Amino acid sequence: MNDRQTVSQSSPQSDSVADLATNLAESFKGDILIVDDTPANLYLMTQVLSQQGYRIRTADSGEQAQRERQKSNELLLNILPANVANDLRETGKTTPRSFGNVTVCFSDIVNFTTISSQYEPEFIIGELNEMFTVFDNIMEKNQCERIKTIGDAYMAVCGMPEENENHARNIVQAAIEMIKYIQNRNEQSQVKWQIRIGIHSGEVVGVKKYIYDVFGDAVNTAGRMESHSIPMRINVSEHTCDLVKDQFDFIEREAITVKGKGEMRMYFVEDGHNGEP
Repeated sequence: MNDRQTVSQSSPQSDSVADLATNLAESFKGDILIVDDTPANLYLMTQVLSQQGYRIRTADSGEQAQRERQKSNELLLNILPANVANDLRETGKTTPRSFGNVTVCFSDIVNFTTISSQYEPEFIIGELNEMFTVFDNIMEKNQCERIKTIGDAYMAVCGMPEENENHARNIVQAAIEMIKYIQNRNEQSQVKWQIRIGIHSGEVVGVKKYIYDVFGDAVNTAGRMESHSIPMRINVSEHTCDLVKDQFDFIEREAITVKGKGEMRMYFVEDGHNGEP
């Protein structure tokens, strides 16, 4: 499938239209959809781009143009939180924001590199897609937001971009459901995957680049919680534990020295509790 560039142009200035067409020809390689309500503009852009060897399909600014805009809006909402997508549509940009009460969840697959080397790439991609799709559904059900995946790593948050007073409870509950899903899946799946999960709560900064991303000490600490977890367990920081200790059961671990943090107290979640107050 070719990439597509959508161009909306309504200015009657022929010089600016020709410049736009020339710039497109120099900077974009792929199919171009031109949406315009001025016949002269359409003709000029078509002529310039055709001379560059481009395939061009023109559309009026009515029903077909509306369908293209709808597709664009749906794509934004698929990859970004709704309020971020709205910012981009209205202003073309979104500014970094600080969120004070957020819980961050990191998970990764145990021995992923070793296991994946034993199978065809298509099989591994299918496995990851299936698991991450279920993780996404679990996060959505618990009012959490998937931020990104990198290889076998999965990152999600609760408490941003919309505030949620139950951010810690929601993430811990989602993590429990992720573990249970993998356990149930392993009863019939060809590969018996295991995941490790780490959770921490605190302040983060959110910013939209090509994807929506988060930064800050809370994010780094959640990553440390994950790296100090063990297969098929949920490891949480002391701060997160304090936030939900009346809603879940925990096993206190011995203090662990964490790079850049010193000794930290950590807790494993007991998955027998359903997270209700």
